[in-house]
Amino acid sequence: MTTIKFSKSGELKVLTFDGNVLELFYKSFDSNIRIHITLLDTIELKTDKKGKHSVVIETSDDETSFSVDDNEVPAVTNLIAEIERAKSTI
Repeated sequence: MTTIKFSKSGELKVLTFDGNVLELFYKSFDSNIRIHITLLDTIELKTDKKGKHSVVIETSDDETSFSVDDNEVPAVTNLIAEIERAKSTI
């Protein structure tokens, strides 16, 4: 299982992936999200013109995004690669 604990004071606090399910844990309990990788259309790290990073996650029914600090980019990039590898085996 891969877990990223975000240091930023934003809404997203923890991101986990167990090989099948991506979980996003927010400050508010009722905002937590679980997505099985078979339902995941895309997950990508984007960087805008000002150098701000965000992850965009899309399913056929919904989209969510969250910001990522510079120091968290390597861990998030590795997690996205892990998710893409897992998706390719299903």
